[in-house]
Amino acid sequence: MRDAVLSVLTVAVLGWVGTNLALGARRAVRRRSHSADLLRGVRLRHVWPVPFVLTAVLGAFGLAWLVPPLRFGWWSLLGGDGNIVFGTTERTTGTVWEVVVPVVFVVLLLPALPLLVEAEERRFRLGAERWSTGRRALRGLQFGLLHLVVGVPVAAALAITVAGWWFTWVYLQAFRRSGSRAAAVAESTRAHLGYNLVVIGLVAFSLALSACGLAESTDLRVDSPDLRDGRPLAERFTCTGENAVPTLRWSGEAEGVGGWAVVVEDPDSPMGTFTHWIVTGLGATTRSVGAQLPQGAVAGLTSSGQPGYVGPCPPTGEEHRFRFRVHALSEPLVLETTTPVVVARRRIEAVSLDAAELEVTYRSP
Repeated sequence: MRDAVLSVLTVAVLGWVGTNLALGARRAVRRRSHSADLLRGVRLRHVWPVPFVLTAVLGAFGLAWLVPPLRFGWWSLLGGDGNIVFGTTERTTGTVWEVVVPVVFVVLLLPALPLLVEAEERRFRLGAERWSTGRRALRGLQFGLLHLVVGVPVAAALAITVAGWWFTWVYLQAFRRSGSRAAAVAESTRAHLGYNLVVIGLVAFSLALSACGLAESTDLRVDSPDLRDGRPLAERFTCTGENAVPTLRWSGEAEGVGGWAVVVEDPDSPMGTFTHWIVTGLGATTRSVGAQLPQGAVAGLTSSGQPGYVGPCPPTGEEHRFRFRVHALSEPLVLETTTPVVVARRRIEAVSLDAAELEVTYRSP
């Protein structure tokens, strides 16, 4: 039930964001000459500092992420990834929507981006030449925290403050040269545009890698005496059979591994990805898991709302894929048996160094 509610909320949020992006794109088309002027004004000076600013932002994010409460973000709580404007969510993992939704969102975002950025610069930079240093710092912080609206974790919002301070610096430098607020806003807007275009480019590149399967590591190997990759699953491991737990074994190393986690999922579930098994608390020296969990290991909640292993059970006559994935973790991770599925998956992915999987199929009779 919980997963069904989250799926409905995810669809509602994506629909709302898509509608607003479409409206923004429509407004941008009406003011296309002004948007084009802003874009044409982007120069090398607006772009070359971006890698250094991004490095500082990522460094701040890494430090903030060390504080667990700062990892919260409402979009990630729903199973989303990063900024909601990119439309990436585990609910679409393994489906055509995994690529289609982000591509459509980015296509809608690009025309509206110049006007959105200009509006932010007017709100957070206009008049900064009269502010005290403390007020400038506070406005930069407010700029970062505004991004909580689009679902980024608190740690990411705080880190974005660094970029906000850079945009303020660009504004002040432009004002000192020109003495014009309008010219200063135009300059900080173009710096902001350059920053966003680089970020969008990096996200697009990452999506392209994922779509081509190039982002998958091959250092780890998963095998099983009970499963054969790409082959049908024996009925005894399903809900219509004995609901038996298959044994997984893995080999290979990930540098700095501090533990392991196992996630079994059905990406073809009509209600979105259905999680059948989550195991954490597997020590760094562990190399297998099955019906009898190693000491210290914990089987968490599944999408059914019950802990432990829940055998595949697709609707009658449907054939689904089932992924048995092993994650190499950068640190030991033991989750409570009451940890919600979405939270557990996010916690695992946050410390995942590498992953490998077996994929089987099963058609319900």
